[in-house]
Amino acid sequence: MKCYLIQAWIYEHFPALGRKQLCDTYMETKPRARRYITRRATSAIPDVRVQLDALTLDGVIWNPYVAHRAGRPLVVYAMFSGYLRLGIFVHRHLSERVLQQFGFMPPTP
Repeated sequence: MKCYLIQAWIYEHFPALGRKQLCDTYMETKPRARRYITRRATSAIPDVRVQLDALTLDGVIWNPYVAHRAGRPLVVYAMFSGYLRLGIFVHRHLSERVLQQFGFMPPTP
């Protein structure tokens, strides 16, 4: 079964949230979102709100992909810098602001 990207992101960053099920055949060379199996069961909104209200800083994994980078290294062309358009909105995407976090040297201004 497939796992939606936003669902996988939530599972990776907030391990206490949701009803995640791991895929038995997952290998670290596959995309990280394929690690989980999506079930059709949904959580009631009041239950999710209680979980979110109880969330602390220790309940968040701030950098979950460090171990995964050995099998799927960050590709340089993923560091696009420029403008992105979504419908009528245009947003600046400046990846050079976070290059050092990924072990790259930012360009000299």
